[in-house]
Amino acid sequence: MPNGQALEWVMENGGPAIRYRTAIELLDDPTGVDLDELTAALLKSPSVNGWLERLIPETGSNQLHSSKPTAYENAMGKLTQLGCRSGMSPFDERVRPFREWLARAAENGSDWSWKPFERMIVGGFLAVAGYQSDPAVVQQVA
Repeated sequence: MPNGQALEWVMENGGPAIRYRTAIELLDDPTGVDLDELTAALLKSPSVNGWLERLIPETGSNQLHSSKPTAYENAMGKLTQLGCRSGMSPFDERVRPFREWLARAAENGSDWSWKPFERMIVGGFLAVAGYQSDPAVVQQVA
């Protein structure tokens, strides 16, 4: 099956995350694809909603890094793999406390070493999720 036919088949038969990511990452020309509709379907999907609920706005070490599905690194990892990115309102709202936490950590200025492991986890996933222009994220991943 030629690549174009394979992508067409995926767009017709894939689930919300597969269709969305195919459209934004693999299609050479997404003309004719309703990205708003694909985004809405992604954000309504049970997978995304389930993982958004697991993104709990707590920043203790055990909440950021553990094997629990509610750990920041696990929920953010899954959400970004599903296609969630900055600019998606429900995702932005759930991520906001972590962006604010990282900004407060960066503002501590002379004590930038404050919680370095936690900052790496939060900053890294924020960069992957499209918040790489946030000053605190830039400072963390630079």
